Amino acid sequence: MVGNVVANGSGLLPTANTTDCPLAKTRRKEGGVGLNKILIVDDEVKACELLERFLEAKKYNVITSNSGEDALKKVKNKKPDIILLDVRMPGMDGMEVLRRVRKLDKDVGIIVVTAVKDEEIGKKALRQEQMNI
Repeated sequence: MVGNVVANGSGLLPTANTTDCPLAKTRRKEGGVGLNKILIVDDEVKACELLERFLEAKKYNVITSNSGEDALKKVKNKKPDIILLDVRMPGMDGMEVLRRVRKLDKDVGIIVVTAVKDEEIGKKALRQEQMNI
């Protein structure tokens, strides 16, 4: 299983179901092992574009989404290996997306990110992940 972490201004925090960073482990794919698809979910288009260019230059297959609703569709249809998920978004926020993604795919690695230094957000994400074990 790909692990999960929460990232905020304080750094990366591993979630309850792993002790490793999600990028350290990969899912087995037909024809080999590899981290193929990364879904970036952020309502800030420029942030998505910047991350997309950076990751594509590193030869990752990148999918972007600017809303929680669209992200859930892409999780179902595109089956990403890792999700970079912004917490603060209008409409469906990142915590709700996290909860719903876990119903669709228990193994996808999720990195929850926020530009706001708020340790309570990290703790909430960790508690949510613990309930999904």
